[in-house]
Amino acid sequence: MYRTWIKFALISLTLIAVQVWVLSPWALFRLGTPYIYPFLLLLLPIGLRQIPLVVFGFSIGFVLDLLYPTPGLHASVMTSTAFLRHYFVRSMVDREVDLEAPALYRELRGGAVVLLIEILVCHHLLLFFLDGGWASDLSYTLLRLGSSLMLSLALCLVMLMLSNISLRPRSQYAKR
Repeated sequence: MYRTWIKFALISLTLIAVQVWVLSPWALFRLGTPYIYPFLLLLLPIGLRQIPLVVFGFSIGFVLDLLYPTPGLHASVMTSTAFLRHYFVRSMVDREVDLEAPALYRELRGGAVVLLIEILVCHHLLLFFLDGGWASDLSYTLLRLGSSLMLSLALCLVMLMLSNISLRPRSQYAKR
């Protein structure tokens, strides 16, 4: 149990470091910056209750706000996205699913890709419209939103395909 949370903490710190020091200065045609840290919400167990989920979302966003020059923006966006993730998962889970499993393992009816798309769209919409850029130039903000979303989705899909991360003990995999 503790190994799972230690692995999650290490993965979280790694993704946050990559986000801040590698992907933050990188932008596609100076429009779209990829945000891969919402992928961490996909790694949390399906049956995690809403309060710990929101606390994890806030913690991830708070660490990003400490490292970015955006006080409170990422914390509020990740808190809101984590809150809504609970409802996204509830609509996708069957009753006989192992609720301690992460969403990466085919327990979702629509699959982890659908949940990833929902999380990223929700995160990016909140991020760009809370940023306030829509008030001055809506078309530029929508162009930034679309390019950032597509770039983030491409990187997160690659991470999803490459992640054979065992967050559960191997003995549970052998049963299936």
